[in-house]
Amino acid sequence: MIPLPLQIVEAGLRLIDADLSDGTSGNVSVRRSDGTVLMTPSSLDFRLLTELDLVTLDLRSGEVHGRRRPSSEWRLHTLVYEKRADVNAVVHHHGPWSTAAAVARITIPVVVDEAADLGPISTAPYAPSASEELAQIVSDELKTGRN
Repeated sequence: MIPLPLQIVEAGLRLIDADLSDGTSGNVSVRRSDGTVLMTPSSLDFRLLTELDLVTLDLRSGEVHGRRRPSSEWRLHTLVYEKRADVNAVVHHHGPWSTAAAVARITIPVVVDEAADLGPISTAPYAPSASEELAQIVSDELKTGRN
């Protein structure tokens, strides 16, 4: 099995390959069983990211460890983990189709059988990037069980 830090690095590269990131937009985190979250850092291109650049956030104490600052969306990630015990990873990106759906404020319907277990994906109201308001809006949507 590939170690968790390397999986996060690979996820960032896959975002670029899928045209969901230009390299610096978006972020990835994974919840660990010890109550910490391993997260991509702020403003570092995924093409340059190594496992040594990842940041650890303690969900209980709020302490941050690592040589870099956590993603500017750290609030969003930590509130998602707080509200949804069943979520163990967050991949946040600004893909053109999901962004278009969010701007239009439409729900993304289930269109293929493989997505049936997710159900329709709702969109949340606008809030500024990296804000406490955005984190709260998203976590409020997710705590209802929505994806």
